[in-house]
Amino acid sequence: MYYYPDVIVTCDERAKAFQYYKKFPRLIVEVLSNGAEGFDWGDKWADYQE
Repeated sequence: MYYYPDVIVTCDERAKAFQYYKKFPRLIVEVLSNGAEGFDWGDKWADYQE
């Protein structure tokens, strides 16, 4: 299972070869909100633990 973060920044030229996803991230930002907190700490967290 994979979830896209809110922001991904890559400075690596190799990342241009991947159209639908980014590899070689330099910065990953996930914005937490009150509305999504239950999902982020529930199902999403459980998926990441697998």
